[in-house]
Amino acid sequence: MIPRVLGAAMGKCLVENIQIGRLDANDSQILTIYGKVEQKYAVYRTEQRVVVQYADDDAEGERQRAFLSSLNPVRGEINGLIDGWRNDNTDPRKRSKAALFDRRVADALIAGLQYDANACDLLNKVKADVLAERTAIARSQYLVVAATATAILIAVTWLVTTTWWQIDNTFKLLWPMAGFGGLGALFSIALSIRDRSILTDLQSRENAVDAVLRIFIGAISAAVLYCLLRAGLVQFSIANSGALFPTSCVPPKGCTDVAPGAAYLLIILAFVAGFSERLVSGMLASATVSSGQQSNPLAGGPPAKAPAMAAPSGLATLVQGANVAAAGTTVPATPQNISEDDGCVAGGAIGTDEQTADVELPPASGGVADPTLAGK
Repeated sequence: MIPRVLGAAMGKCLVENIQIGRLDANDSQILTIYGKVEQKYAVYRTEQRVVVQYADDDAEGERQRAFLSSLNPVRGEINGLIDGWRNDNTDPRKRSKAALFDRRVADALIAGLQYDANACDLLNKVKADVLAERTAIARSQYLVVAATATAILIAVTWLVTTTWWQIDNTFKLLWPMAGFGGLGALFSIALSIRDRSILTDLQSRENAVDAVLRIFIGAISAAVLYCLLRAGLVQFSIANSGALFPTSCVPPKGCTDVAPGAAYLLIILAFVAGFSERLVSGMLASATVSSGQQSNPLAGGPPAKAPAMAAPSGLATLVQGANVAAAGTTVPATPQNISEDDGCVAGGAIGTDEQTADVELPPASGGVADPTLAGK
């Protein structure tokens, strides 16, 4: 039976009883002692974490706890990041990494027990290094998942384009372009893997989804670009050599009016479409569709003329009633006495029945009285 670390006074845990192989106050076996000062402190390691045994003197122990309390959040984050490594029995390298970072955490805690203000900075550096290690592992996993997704895409492309696979030629030609687009996406990932925003390996599922989605987007972009070329909506040319892929002929179609090496250029375009995430999406975002003779001002054509402002129905009826002849003359739809600019009456005659009597007007207020009008 492993003895517990207990002192003689009321079962209190003392610094001098911290020894390798014993159980501490939490019933955890002491594996390593990093630092120990009799009656002052002891820093040791168990299977779960790095632990501090504070001073035997209660007042000194309270001061130590108060000083190290600001370090507890960072300690907790570090423990959460390396807990899986401590308990991994399948990979001894992970357990070695956990022991290495525990040593650095213990050094920062010893500095804090000596009231060193740099203890927090030391722990933050340990946390940053743990995150960097976790992210490096995630990058490797990200590349493996992306390469696997690309290999599956190429295998499916080969399967679909075989002669015994019954599929229309229109769709069969899309698959090679999608395959080259996937290769372009993989090349882009490999070049920018260090600068790419990747989660730690603790979120491996999210990283895997992102990697597969990136390859999927590259494949779709290449296929869409190929469709744009076939439809004649996009043309590519070099200097003044004219269009590389005429509207009526895009390889592989067996035409003769295509620039030499156009098939290889088509492969390059598919690769670039997969390499650049925003090439095809930018084309689609700037595309506009016109219907009939209407034009879109944003598309660069002449802006559509704004319709004339119609007069209010009540006003139109009023003016029409004033201009109706006794012989039953037809009234035009748009009266001539209505301004086309603001819909106001411009010069029509107003009948006596349409005039307002003075007694019906509201009383005036304000102004200066005219003495010459007194009594009138």
